[in-house]
Amino acid sequence: MNVITQDMRYKRSRMRCIEEFDISRASRKYNRCRPYIYFWQSRYLHTL
Repeated sequence: MNVITQDMRYKRSRMRCIEEFDISRASRKYNRCRPYIYFWQSRYLHTL
């Protein structure tokens, strides 16, 4: 069963934004500070 929850779609969209653009733009888009974006990125990369 391939069900992607809304939370997982949100996380995937964050990572696409970081990969496609840069950390600064992602922080403005998601209204978070840059260190928190780096935290998201490192956490995502460790789960792969």
